[in-house]
Amino acid sequence: MSSFNDVSVSSNHVECNVGNSKRRCASSFEPEEQEEEFTPSTKLQRRQPCYAPYRKTYQNTTTNKITAEKGLMHDFKGDFHYLLTTLLDEKSSINLKQLSLMQLVRKSVSLEFRDFLRIQSSHMNRLFTNLAELVATSPIISLSSACLLYFMARDRKGIPVSEQCIRLIAQLLKQDNQRVKADEEYKKHLVVVCLFLINLLKLPFLWIWSVMQDWLRFWLNKSTKSVKFDVTEDNLSVPFLTLEALAYIALKEQSKMFKSEMYNSGCLTTIVAKLDKAVLELVHSNSGVLTTATTDSTMTTSTKLKVVERCYRILENAAAFDTKNQVYLVQHRNNLLIFSCAKFLNYSLNFIENVHQTDNLLGKQEKKNLSSTAQNDCNKIFDCICLLCRVLMNVSHESENGALKIGQAAGFLQNCLNVLAKHSNYAPKEKFFDLAVMMYGLLVNLLEKCPANRRKFINLKSEFIDKTSVLGQQGVESSSLDILTKLFIHHDSAAKVIDEEFDNELLNEEPPDEDGGNENGQEKAANMSQDEVLTAIQTLMNKASTHMEDSMIASYCSLVVAIVVGTDSVLASQVKALLPNKDITQMLEQLERFLDFMRITNLKASTVSNIERVLNSFQTASSSSD
Repeated sequence: MSSFNDVSVSSNHVECNVGNSKRRCASSFEPEEQEEEFTPSTKLQRRQPCYAPYRKTYQNTTTNKITAEKGLMHDFKGDFHYLLTTLLDEKSSINLKQLSLMQLVRKSVSLEFRDFLRIQSSHMNRLFTNLAELVATSPIISLSSACLLYFMARDRKGIPVSEQCIRLIAQLLKQDNQRVKADEEYKKHLVVVCLFLINLLKLPFLWIWSVMQDWLRFWLNKSTKSVKFDVTEDNLSVPFLTLEALAYIALKEQSKMFKSEMYNSGCLTTIVAKLDKAVLELVHSNSGVLTTATTDSTMTTSTKLKVVERCYRILENAAAFDTKNQVYLVQHRNNLLIFSCAKFLNYSLNFIENVHQTDNLLGKQEKKNLSSTAQNDCNKIFDCICLLCRVLMNVSHESENGALKIGQAAGFLQNCLNVLAKHSNYAPKEKFFDLAVMMYGLLVNLLEKCPANRRKFINLKSEFIDKTSVLGQQGVESSSLDILTKLFIHHDSAAKVIDEEFDNELLNEEPPDEDGGNENGQEKAANMSQDEVLTAIQTLMNKASTHMEDSMIASYCSLVVAIVVGTDSVLASQVKALLPNKDITQMLEQLERFLDFMRITNLKASTVSNIERVLNSFQTASSSSD
């Protein structure tokens, strides 16, 4: 008989001596070809899961991927360290620094390399500081720096904004179009360039353009959506690229530091100057739309409109809820921004009228050649008008002085009324809602806190074209209050029509059976094809969207009417006389619904209280007019 320490084991187990005792250790069981008797282990065998081979393959793949990423990051780190060392070295020649920066731009075509640059915040700040000192001495460095900023700004993650980055942008915005000077400088150093870029013997702007084409191809291959790319070989320049980059930064960056640095670095001053210059060039441009425009002149108009749009987007961000920037933009150079906006709005309305008058006069073939470019410019102008309203709303937010200065601009209030009375009819359907709401919102700011603007607006008249009439029909001159009242009636009636359509659809549905079922309805729904279901859903959503838009426009329109009327019972009687059945209740109810909506959205208490005050004054005036 064997003792406890002397345990017999099969050939499928091994023995481990621990001290004076033996411990049995289980090993993996592998059946032999010949059958042998063995003593089974009393311990449970650990079974291998069926997916183990796949898990091992996945682990190997993941490990290989991580290793490749680490290797790629190591390569990026080495390249960036070499290029940064060259750029920061005071002993390096300007030629070597130019080539190093051009290589950095070339590598930035890769999204992975741009992501690597974003995590190198301290090194990038050093680079931006150094480039800000060099851009004044080398147009090649200026153009390469602008291209690098543009690439990083276009990414969803954007640029890590810092003081150094904004100051570099400020320096680049001040650069002129130094294309000729850069080409001459490049020719001087052609021998050096040949040593490093033997296959890229191009002028710097052409070289940067080729790099941007590579970047664009990369995004087109990667993205399933269309990529907006407004840079062309003709408008490629340091200030335009930098303006594009800053516009994309402004879309993502809302921090106080960004707004403050925009002021401290002088970017706001430069942007206002660029806007004014572009507007003046548009106003005095001879490349109108009354004659068949050449490609160059049309491109010039389109480029200037792009500059105006980018400037407005940047200024909208800078002025949003920033009192310091708001005051600066109003007072800078004797209200330069406000006067530029007034000039652009006047130019825009003339441009729109000229386009549609020309469209009616030209023949079919001439109209075909002209309509595409002219309509594209019209669409851009409507976008710019919406952005103009946003900028001026931010500037005049809770500022009586800002509202007064805007109202004093020659013809501005008149053109605001003209947009609502006539020119909004020419806007594309997808842009009409934004245009109307932005213009009504701007009028609320200008009229609510400024009695002088209200008195001026009441006396204005404009040619009013009914929304239901055919475009091109001669309008009737009406007062501002009459126009606003008629616009309210139109949008309020349109919203009610959709309400009635929804009610009729509900009434026409078959009632359910006694047991709560509706077999006919279910059978009808089951027999609908997928396309029919999608069409029905889309139709329903379109109706709901149209109802919402008409209700919102009617609300803003009634708010402007209430502000203009104030406590004046005579003006209230004038409004009441135009309303159906001379009943002002529908306008009051629309205002109350708008007030409830504003309460739900949790706006600032001051905004809600202002609407309440306007509503109470309007109710008082309406009661006195009875």
